[in-house]
Amino acid sequence: MMIVLVVFHVLFLLFVRVESYDVISSLSPKNCNDSSYFDSLSHKCKSCGIFQTASRDRLSCKCDIGRYPEYSEKTKSIECVSCVQSFQSDTCLKDNLTCELYDIKVLEVIGNSTIARCLRCPLWQQPDAGRSSCVPCSDMCHCPSDYEDVNGTCVKDYFSLPDTPSISTFNLDGRTYISNYLREWVRPVAAKCKAEGGGKHCEHLTNICVLTDYNYDSQSACAFYRQLSAGFSHSIYYDDSQGDYLLNSARINILKDQTMEFVVKQYGLDGSYQLIQPLRSVFTSLCCTGVWKQIQRNANIHESCSLHLKTASVADMRFYELYFVDQAVNQSRLINVPVRVLNFLRGGVQRNRENDVSRWQLTKRFFNFDVAIGSNQEENVDFIRYLSSFTIRFSVVQGENSIGLRSLYATINYETVGSLENRKPPLIYFAVKNVVSMDAAMKSLEVTLSVLSSFAALYALIRIVVWYIRSDKTTIDLLTLIRLLIYGADILGNVILTVIFFFTFYWFITFRQQEEVTVSLPAAQEEQFIKDLVISAFTLKAISVLWMTGEQCTVDIFLIDWESPKPTKAEVVSVWRMFFVANEWNELQVARKSSTSLQVILVLLALKVFQFERFALETPSTYFMTESLLNYSTVLRLALGLSTYLIVVLVQNILNAVVFERYFENKIQRFTDVCTLSNISVWVRVHTRYGFYVHGRSPHGFADIDMPTMCQQLQREEENLCAQRGLVQGQDTQTFSIFFHHALLDKWRKLQTHQPSGTNTTFNARNQFLTSFLDHAIRDVDYEVRDRHFLETILDMEMWWNNTFNERTVFYNDGRNCFDSVLYYGNETTLVIFELALFALVDIFCHCYLTAAVTVFVVYKSAMACIQSSTNRVSWPKTEIKTEMSSMKFNQGSLTLHRTINLYPLSNYTFGTKDPLFERDPSVPARFQRMREEFDKVGMRRSVEGILLVHEHGLPHVLLLQLGTTFFKLPGGELNPGEDDIEGLKRLLTEILGRQDGVVQDWLIEDSVGNWWRPNFEPPQYPYIPPHITKPKEHKKLFLVQLQEKALFAVPKNYKLVAAPLFELYDNSQGYGPIISSLPQTMSRFDFIYM
Repeated sequence: MMIVLVVFHVLFLLFVRVESYDVISSLSPKNCNDSSYFDSLSHKCKSCGIFQTASRDRLSCKCDIGRYPEYSEKTKSIECVSCVQSFQSDTCLKDNLTCELYDIKVLEVIGNSTIARCLRCPLWQQPDAGRSSCVPCSDMCHCPSDYEDVNGTCVKDYFSLPDTPSISTFNLDGRTYISNYLREWVRPVAAKCKAEGGGKHCEHLTNICVLTDYNYDSQSACAFYRQLSAGFSHSIYYDDSQGDYLLNSARINILKDQTMEFVVKQYGLDGSYQLIQPLRSVFTSLCCTGVWKQIQRNANIHESCSLHLKTASVADMRFYELYFVDQAVNQSRLINVPVRVLNFLRGGVQRNRENDVSRWQLTKRFFNFDVAIGSNQEENVDFIRYLSSFTIRFSVVQGENSIGLRSLYATINYETVGSLENRKPPLIYFAVKNVVSMDAAMKSLEVTLSVLSSFAALYALIRIVVWYIRSDKTTIDLLTLIRLLIYGADILGNVILTVIFFFTFYWFITFRQQEEVTVSLPAAQEEQFIKDLVISAFTLKAISVLWMTGEQCTVDIFLIDWESPKPTKAEVVSVWRMFFVANEWNELQVARKSSTSLQVILVLLALKVFQFERFALETPSTYFMTESLLNYSTVLRLALGLSTYLIVVLVQNILNAVVFERYFENKIQRFTDVCTLSNISVWVRVHTRYGFYVHGRSPHGFADIDMPTMCQQLQREEENLCAQRGLVQGQDTQTFSIFFHHALLDKWRKLQTHQPSGTNTTFNARNQFLTSFLDHAIRDVDYEVRDRHFLETILDMEMWWNNTFNERTVFYNDGRNCFDSVLYYGNETTLVIFELALFALVDIFCHCYLTAAVTVFVVYKSAMACIQSSTNRVSWPKTEIKTEMSSMKFNQGSLTLHRTINLYPLSNYTFGTKDPLFERDPSVPARFQRMREEFDKVGMRRSVEGILLVHEHGLPHVLLLQLGTTFFKLPGGELNPGEDDIEGLKRLLTEILGRQDGVVQDWLIEDSVGNWWRPNFEPPQYPYIPPHITKPKEHKKLFLVQLQEKALFAVPKNYKLVAAPLFELYDNSQGYGPIISSLPQTMSRFDFIYM
């Protein structure tokens, strides 16, 4: 009993799974015997009626000899009626007999005699040429009195079929077309179908309905078909419940090694059955498809061919019903595959194009092309409709003991062309898609992106905090927000591309290794989502790389020269060492750990030459596929291309680190060695309070030497006979990251406030300052060298709560390559990710690895050329080395040697008067009191004074302002907070000596010739900062002013402008004060030219 129940349960499940499918046997007419015919609807052999035998093609029955067919109104079928078929020699009886037009002549035996008589042919038949038998009508037949002849058809109740305009109308791409074919054939064929109740004429009506895209909204072929199909055993429409079940629940069990074999049941336009043909016959009737390959259930196929219908005719039109050959049972059977015709119209809407599956109308029949509906009365064709795309979709489900197909259906689309003459043949697309739901996978991808994007935002906040501290920001400004967006773009681009890579690589591995399709590839909509992610990743990384390149070109770089002056003037220090280091830095800016040229060659070699590209075909097998019908998957191409590119990059970087840098050339170490050989250090400031230092001070103390001496020095280093190269004594570490103290930054800004043109004073001052700072020679500006804490190393940040930051500058011992973060060399990961994104972007649109690789190569080379061109044009970003170098004239001694000043006669200048200019303070104590108050608010006072020189009697004179009889001062005064030295001095000179007639005096400020400091709120000033003073109260700078050949000065009435000779000022501090009395010594280094 249990066995019976199990068998019943299995049979029940099998029945339920296919109950909604139209299942027929795989029999053909050749399986029928002489007494049976092949029924094309049920696909079975059916017995012929009495007195009938099968026709030669086994598709119909014919009457036995001695009988003729006659339509019976009673049975509504053709019956064979007895007749006389005796042909004797006395046939002249028939010749002498006169019969009507639709009669045949037959012989009858009455008694012992034979007579001839006339016999009327049955309905829809007419006499043959010999008038001895009846044959089916070809043109015109006679009709009984109660019938009417309609296009050669005798219809009894013809006028019960309404004759409306909608019968002959056809919706042609949204406009109404009156079809001559529909007007002539719909009603007659419908009448014949109604009269016969089935058969060929009903199949003809079915085909006309298919031609009109199954539209049954009004009186049409489909409307007549649906009225008459109630009595049919076969319908071309699936009802809604069947369609929903077929698309969501129905399952067809198949064999494990079964191929996907499809066949079509073929009909002519007139409804004639034309046997079962392979699916390829559909496309061979449209175009030549080459060798047809077997369809594997685990492969996605895409193929296209050109339409060739220049000689198309109605006779070539074919109608098909698609069937799947099921071999899971002992005897093969054919299971109808539902068809989704995208052109189906209902209520003026193409519902089958909608995403809502419940609104689809599934059908069974389709056609290859249509030249009937578009034919006009002149027998010309106004348009041709053809099958433009044909896609079979299904999903494979894996059970415990069986494999099944689910959601098996075909999607078909028709397109229209006016003519195929003198135009490029349109393409026809054929596809087989194995679809597995990707909802869970895509949901996982979205969740992963969301989670990692949250971490990316958090990391971007950490990076902006680090930048905020290093940039010494106090408020959140627009630049801070832009920086945050840039950091977010960089990290989010990395996240997106990483997620894409791992997901596509997982799909690639699982899809390729599975024997049965349990993991499918994303559909078109999901592929578009992945493409959008690739576009986003590329855009974000492009922004990041452009910003990184801009920063690289705008960092503040200063070369520190440790070389001491030569003992004699005849020997000069060569400038070529500095040029050499600068050139090495420029070349290092675009250096990479991997070679892009080699990268492109190896990737193309793997993908194209070794044909690894074929692993991206839409078939889950681990061997190469060569079938032309298979298409490349975008997802698989992404996974394969990215993994190949990444593997080649990793191999290059590993070989570079393990072999090339170790045994051949380490570019970073080579640059450090060049700095040491040149006795030049590199000071790099990336942000306000953060930068890098490359210690290039030679352990020998000098580097401007000849070749033998250099070889001797290198030999001493090799034998450890000299000091080590490191900044810290006894160490070799030469590269550091720096967190600057405010005191150092303040002094550096002061050195930057004045940059006189044509001299190297500023360069020498900065160089002297930095060398003194690095030698710990400046007591209030010092530094320490230490290692980073673990958390500082992990987060790449400086712990701002460290008390060291409040005391001195910190040099972090970060290793030999820390400064490469301002070079391409240290941003290899960012550049590789950008190249991967660019490679993926080009490939998803071009589906060509060659184009993608060449694009990466061209973009990189173009960027490198632009950077080098920009670097060569501006030399050094934000530094004065270019101008200083050009002014040094190849370092032929100091630039102040042989410095000349043009002096013009005092008589060349005119002196006028203007309104008095009073001091801001009524007394000296009041002046110091104001200085004290301002010091508490804005800090040290800054003041500037100008030295104006003329000559009289061949002697240099200085122009001084005299107040009263004993007080003399140089023209100048106090600077406003934040005001530039040069601009402030020009302003003060204009206020004191400027003209009042509207003519602007052009003041030419030359060198800074002196610095004086006031240590306390008292009168004494010194040309240095006393060692016990940490915060001077005033800093006064003296500048040499080159006067024009002629000028007019307007002197305030309370002042007197006097010209004092240098010899009178010399060593006369009692009369002129220490500053003015020191001018003869200060000016003695210049050569005066008396004009």
